[in-house]
Amino acid sequence: MTDDTTVIVSAYNEEKNLKEAVADVTSALKKVTRDFKIIIVDDGSTDHTFKVASDIAKKNKNISIIRNKKNIGLGRSFKKAIPYVKTAYLTVFPGDNDMSASSLTPLLRKRGEADLITAYMRTDKDRTLTRRICSHSYVALINFLFGLSLRYYNGPFVAKTKKVAAIDISSTGLDVYAETKVRMLKKGYTYKEIPFDHTGRRHGQSTAVTAKSIFQTLKNTISLFLDLASTS
Repeated sequence: MTDDTTVIVSAYNEEKNLKEAVADVTSALKKVTRDFKIIIVDDGSTDHTFKVASDIAKKNKNISIIRNKKNIGLGRSFKKAIPYVKTAYLTVFPGDNDMSASSLTPLLRKRGEADLITAYMRTDKDRTLTRRICSHSYVALINFLFGLSLRYYNGPFVAKTKKVAAIDISSTGLDVYAETKVRMLKKGYTYKEIPFDHTGRRHGQSTAVTAKSIFQTLKNTISLFLDLASTS
């Protein structure tokens, strides 16, 4: 393994956002290292996401694509990509470009300072009241259940690839990053928190807060709690 970083970009029906997302990520990466990889996971998109991804990859040898035949969810897509990461560190970026790519730069610069560098939103004032309530409630619940004190769980992070590969990830949806962080911290891995800027997606509508996603997240959280409790 070399001392560089792979960015996993998961995308489902993001034909209007993906090109800009990858361009922003590439620009941010070049400020830190010239030796990087990007893995785009097309999660069974029904629009032209795969074509957009293919066009991007043809122009950059550092970019590769994993194409899921059907939509399997962010969690499974993230887990599927991990074995393809051959660099010392891995990080994630949303295919909907729902984050300031410049926030990757401080994350990457601190990647050697802990096993896990995790980010929290500098401000969430641009989010709806419902989204803010759900987010704060979720953070409070996770911290209470697992005896932790992170400020945010679903945000971006940079971690040592070997550490991530060594944990058993079971989440299928949006809570996969939270599970990854919880499992790493419960193993005693070192971590640091830094702020990041939330920009909001430019095209389309987020599906992060729906009755189905909330139910699935709560279900996965309970399963994670029971799993860790049984092994402690």
